[in-house]
Amino acid sequence: MMWHDDRMPDDHHPLAPRRNPEDIYLAAIKADLEFIIEQQSRTRREQALKPLYVMFGSAGLVILWIELFRRVCL
Repeated sequence: MMWHDDRMPDDHHPLAPRRNPEDIYLAAIKADLEFIIEQQSRTRREQALKPLYVMFGSAGLVILWIELFRRVCL
């Protein structure tokens, strides 16, 4: 059996035309900005709810501690 790794002359594919570098940079900047805006909006929602989670979690721990103290020590 004979292995053939060389390309044949008719296997040549022409290169795609080059895009304008400014278009590439602007598209990359636009994609980056959209990603950052999405992350910021998600972060703002999480930051808005975080104090409520802390407040209710702390209140639950205090109530639990008071109940345990009342049942065990009193």
